[in-house]
Amino acid sequence: MKWIDEASFIAATRHTHKKMVTISVDKISFKKPVPEGSIVEINTRVKNNNGIRLSVYTEVTAELPGEILKTLTAESWFSFACVDENGQPQRIK
Repeated sequence: MKWIDEASFIAATRHTHKKMVTISVDKISFKKPVPEGSIVEINTRVKNNNGIRLSVYTEVTAELPGEILKTLTAESWFSFACVDENGQPQRIK
């Protein structure tokens, strides 16, 4: 979950070029376990920006070294808010 939050945070920060904080994990679904020794890939997509809250969809896939097939292991929605240097909320432009 830490990796997913970090990847989502990076996506939100790159999208806004502002200081962002995680405000909620709206949904996280663990689909399959990640086998030991797997290569894990985390892909993110910024989906919603209503000026106050930014939503990021995240997919986690895993593949064993030497195999071509990637397996969806988790997907989630994280929400972020923009804050200023004092931690006060700001509108996302």
